[in-house]
Amino acid sequence: MAIFAFLNGIFLRLVGFALSAVMFLAIPAAPSGTAIEAKDPAGVKLQASVIADNHMQSFDMQNFSQFTLALRDIARAQQQQDVLVMLGDNTMNGQTTEYIMLYGLLRQYNRTKNTFVAMGNHDLNIGQWGAATGINRHNFFLQSYNGVANDKAYYSREFNGFTFVTIAGEGPGSELEISDAQLAWLAETMAASPAGKPIFVFIHQDVDYFPRGPELRAILEAFPNVFVFNGHWHAPLGMDKTNGVSYINVPSLHAHNASQPVGEGLQIEVYEDRVELRGRDYMNGKWIATEFTVPLV
Repeated sequence: MAIFAFLNGIFLRLVGFALSAVMFLAIPAAPSGTAIEAKDPAGVKLQASVIADNHMQSFDMQNFSQFTLALRDIARAQQQQDVLVMLGDNTMNGQTTEYIMLYGLLRQYNRTKNTFVAMGNHDLNIGQWGAATGINRHNFFLQSYNGVANDKAYYSREFNGFTFVTIAGEGPGSELEISDAQLAWLAETMAASPAGKPIFVFIHQDVDYFPRGPELRAILEAFPNVFVFNGHWHAPLGMDKTNGVSYINVPSLHAHNASQPVGEGLQIEVYEDRVELRGRDYMNGKWIATEFTVPLV
């Protein structure tokens, strides 16, 4: 699979160049608002840009424009961002052509140091071809892009000494099924995280949406300084702190109707004593009013 992923990576780069020519005529070079800057540039330990519910759809110019503007806003940040997190429903239908457009645009416009991609129900698209095909397709394009080889719906990585974890519904019968193996892996991964540092967990649907939500909560709430991010609902940025865990709803980059946020996400800034969560309108290059400061214990 590695050689095919390598060749596909070259193909995605060519697609990116082709799409950039279209984008040059379709949208401005970058949003014109205030550039992203950490509250304390000298003290920040990690900066991450988080977008959810991109819903990339083949040859949808509005979608191309939203995604490209977001990447350009992130690229013009005062400090290069350490991580771009894509929090699931990255595609509309989990189709190969959608992944080609998605990763072609990432190849051309993403300037973050790392990319961390979670899988959502639209990416899994279990009713169309089954869970195994959806997971394998997601992982193939992720490996083509940044070399992360994986055969599961979940994985973890460490950035600047901080643990990033993604968990996901994996089927086979339902998009909400989570296996015993995934729960055991999550507990082991959390326990192995660097002591005293925050852990960032990304799951497309919120924890309580899953039948095994209580088991997930029990694992997550057994550790200090845990931050759990979800998308899926296309709802405004919000946070709920329960049993020491910060549960954060990330707004949508793509809106299905006029009542939903569009072009929004959030910035994570990690400091020695706190985590700053700052709402961002990536399409228009400006901060939104909602933000949260979470002290570390």
